Amino acid sequence: MKINTLLNPKFMFRRSDITDRVAGALYGGFEGHPTEDGFFNSIYKIEELGDKFILDSDSEATSDHELDGMYEDLKPLGVDVSNSIILTNNVKMSKYDNMITFPFILAQWIRIIQDRESYPYVPYTKEYIEKLKTYKKPYKFMCLNGEVREQRLYLVQELHRKGYDKKGLVSLMDQGGYGLDTYRRNFNGRRYIPHQRSENIPNDIFIEYPYEFDEEYFSKLPFLLDTIEDKESNNWKAKTKYWPDGQLEANRQIPKQFIEDCYLQFTSETTYWSSDGRYHHKMDCVSEKTYKSILFHPSLIFGSPGNLTLLKSYGFKTFSPLLDESYDEIKSDSDRFWALFKEIDRLMALSEDDLHDLFVECLPIIEYNQNQIFNMDYNSLIDKVRKEIQEKMKNN
Repeated sequence: MKINTLLNPKFMFRRSDITDRVAGALYGGFEGHPTEDGFFNSIYKIEELGDKFILDSDSEATSDHELDGMYEDLKPLGVDVSNSIILTNNVKMSKYDNMITFPFILAQWIRIIQDRESYPYVPYTKEYIEKLKTYKKPYKFMCLNGEVREQRLYLVQELHRKGYDKKGLVSLMDQGGYGLDTYRRNFNGRRYIPHQRSENIPNDIFIEYPYEFDEEYFSKLPFLLDTIEDKESNNWKAKTKYWPDGQLEANRQIPKQFIEDCYLQFTSETTYWSSDGRYHHKMDCVSEKTYKSILFHPSLIFGSPGNLTLLKSYGFKTFSPLLDESYDEIKSDSDRFWALFKEIDRLMALSEDDLHDLFVECLPIIEYNQNQIFNMDYNSLIDKVRKEIQEKMKNN
């Protein structure tokens, strides 16, 4: 669902009008069947608010470089900076001043939690919290990953190299099916070895990782937990052990059994790199991955610097001082990665009893976060973005 479904949009352009660069920058789709010349759902007008085009990338974070290419391709359609507004999930943009930030994924998760379909047991009852205080969990952590990204390759390899994966639940779904050669290339592209440093690698977009790509380990991709590979559709389908009705929306759901059986979450966000030209912002994009973490477990977030600060600005609590969250202030991508692993090392060294006690100490924060999102005013967020659009419409 895009925010445009709540704003009475009038779509302006069809599939045949839109280049790949425009569709990619706005993460847009098309109405109707793929063989039809349907409307593009990420450029529209809201006539009751004004005449400017809305360029809607609401749930994603888009870089200046991508926006430059988008505007170049939109010129023939009569769209430019002066007559358009960019709606984005990114909180720290850019050279463009025609932007409105809307926390789309937060709004989406307010609806998910308040609808009580995906997580009918949230907020936890007092009785359930008492049960959790005594339940000794079989796994120390979960680390759930979908698309293979460079930072996730380092994360899961390091968990494996240290033997931690034997004590937790780790997935990496290989959704693109690009193969081992591609992942090796991506792994090495971000890997910085001091004596081999290339001048082409800026200081803030690498991880100083001294270990080679683990061919044997990654040859076993995908690492699946609650899904199975559906080769006919080139996709995944639910494993009935965890999803008896066969229904699964992987970007919003975690099996309740996983939630109950793990003490911690190590979460790899969509965006990690500080300023690599693709994502220009880096205090930006708190996605569903983070909400799926902080609502259920003490969590370490492998994301952009400032993500925890952003969460707090939305009214959530994080887990300091029970967890060392100083990593959130570290701008160096490499230093932040190893600061996170220093805390992982500490947590993994805890005895089962000590880890259980830590989880119990974190339960009031989990309870607070669940009630915070359950009681948030969804409509006020929508009204706020409508008013901001209306104000931008007045400005030339």
